[in-house]
Amino acid sequence: MASSSALDDQVVSRASVILENQSDWKLWYSMKKQFATVKGVWEYCDPSTTKQPPTVDDEPLDTDSEGKWRKWEIKTNAQRSTLKAIGEVNLEIMRTVARSKLHLIADLLWRC
Repeated sequence: MASSSALDDQVVSRASVILENQSDWKLWYSMKKQFATVKGVWEYCDPSTTKQPPTVDDEPLDTDSEGKWRKWEIKTNAQRSTLKAIGEVNLEIMRTVARSKLHLIADLLWRC
């Protein structure tokens, strides 16, 4: 049986709207906001904010304690998970913007 998150992704993806013109905007935007919310990354994608995505921290030194390494591993896994979700939102955006309009958003995709 699929997980709740996987089912949420399928529901959002199956009801996709292609953003081709201004009349598509409200529904398209609402669906992308919902998708980013389900992924847990709307705070990074919301165009009204300037919150930057996390960066993956450098590894501790080989001589650092096991506790420091474990803390780094937990934090890094969370950072990578967030970055992966942001990438999935970016792919969803690219997949649902009309091909003729993709050049208009090329510089914005890093944001989400």
